Amino acid sequence: MGTTAMMNPQMRNLFQYGLPAVSTFFMLFWPGCMQLTFFTTAILSLLQSMIFGNNAARKFIGVQPLPPPQASLTPGSASPYTGTMTYRSPTPTSPAPLEKTGLIGGAIADLKGAAKQVAASAKKTVDQVQGTEKKTRISAGMLRDAKVYEERRKGELESELLKRPRGGRTKRRAR
Repeated sequence: MGTTAMMNPQMRNLFQYGLPAVSTFFMLFWPGCMQLTFFTTAILSLLQSMIFGNNAARKFIGVQPLPPPQASLTPGSASPYTGTMTYRSPTPTSPAPLEKTGLIGGAIADLKGAAKQVAASAKKTVDQVQGTEKKTRISAGMLRDAKVYEERRKGELESELLKRPRGGRTKRRAR
């Protein structure tokens, strides 16, 4: 389970008592199904935190065990870290492409890519309709195989025609 020892005591009290009080006030006016959903979610979250807080359960599930608690951590201390922190300015690197930075830039890059795909697909379709698409070259072996297939198929069709009864088409039975 998480530890509240690192948290400011005022914030801890606010989260322990203030947040549930405010949540209860707002939830009084919600429909019953939403209250039931929140209640069920809270119970399942509590069970999950209890299970994952237990090292035996973590071992059974195959999750790495929690580290042992630090002895130097005292309740109410601001931070478990000791020593001094130094700031090191970032090293300059090559800037990322402008269109792929941030949420809007990424969306624009995605739209550009989608537009290029649509344009390529439309060009291919127009070329197919107009008959101007690039023809693939067929090797001599493929032409020979195609000619052999056509001859064989022509013979099969002739033999099927000879096997049919004369007198035109036969009526199909209604199903």
